[in-house]
Amino acid sequence: IPTGKDDERLDNGEVLEASSQPGTGAFAYSGGVAASMFLAAHTTLNTSLMFTYRDTDGGFRVGNKLNAGVSVAHRFLHSHRHGRHGQGSHSLHILGLQGFEAFLEASMVSVGHDEIGGVENPNSGGTTVFLAPGVRVRFSQMVEFVLSPAWPIFQHLSGEQADTDFKSRAELSLFF
Repeated sequence: IPTGKDDERLDNGEVLEASSQPGTGAFAYSGGVAASMFLAAHTTLNTSLMFTYRDTDGGFRVGNKLNAGVSVAHRFLHSHRHGRHGQGSHSLHILGLQGFEAFLEASMVSVGHDEIGGVENPNSGGTTVFLAPGVRVRFSQMVEFVLSPAWPIFQHLSGEQADTDFKSRAELSLFF
């Protein structure tokens, strides 16, 4: 749904160009698939693919986006709620943790050109591939934390754009 402001201005009152606005004012539609399989008793291979189609608003359209990823994850400690008492690291159980997992993920983000009045902006869009190690810690049945820094290992951006040097994900999930 169209959230975020799409009429931000610079200090001098000039309206930011549409591609620099925090929101687009347009609807976007996403769909995707994900799959996981066990490689070993505590190791999984995870894949995902998602496409986002973006509508036009006020003559401006952000480029459509394709996200894809693959990761390998290994669980060192397993939640008691899944009936796996006694598995994993004893020292982690002493700390009160119910789950600990390490993973390595490769992900790709590919964005099409933005359009203004039906004309493509040559300084928009491109593809970046990231490599990200990470950890997932389950503190209880209701609280989980994920931390994953990511570095670009490939960037092909169209025209003049700022490269991404680094990004990071920190996620706190509460389950009800």
